[in-house]
Amino acid sequence: MLHIKQIKDMLSKIMTIGSLLIALTSMAQTPKLKNEKQTIMNQKQLDKKTENEIKSFVYAWYSRFDKGTSMSEITPFLPDETVEFVYPQATLNSVEELVKYADQSFAAIKSSAHYINEISVYKIGENQFEIICPHTYHALTADDKMMQMDFVGRMKIDINLKTKKDPSGKLFKVTAYKVALQNTISK
Repeated sequence: MLHIKQIKDMLSKIMTIGSLLIALTSMAQTPKLKNEKQTIMNQKQLDKKTENEIKSFVYAWYSRFDKGTSMSEITPFLPDETVEFVYPQATLNSVEELVKYADQSFAAIKSSAHYINEISVYKIGENQFEIICPHTYHALTADDKMMQMDFVGRMKIDINLKTKKDPSGKLFKVTAYKVALQNTISK
């Protein structure tokens, strides 16, 4: 009959052998598994970094308008010619149309602020993302009236898109923007 001490010794040896077998098995798989895990982790980190950079860009985009921007500050973030900007009162299909529309809009506003509720980023292509950004826009018009609009902005951004103003393609490009108006208050 085995004594408790002998049983404990046998269990300890079995555990040691089991641990060695697991270690040997994992060591044999380590290079392949390590590379796969590293690749997955690198991609997740890259995706999160890109998402964070896009969110930062979206905040900066709206902030430019709040500070009173000019279209010369905005056009480096647009494609060379074709865009699709859809507002409740206008649809603009070229950068030239957008610049004219924006200049008219800027002239009608003394000051403004965007209050961003959230920014959601969705990858829709290799170098394309869709951003959904519900927010409230407050403005003081040129005739001293207060205006508030609640809307959802849907923005499409291309990364690595080379343009005449950004031949390196390092700047994000807003290729489409749609406004879904939720509510408007004028005082």
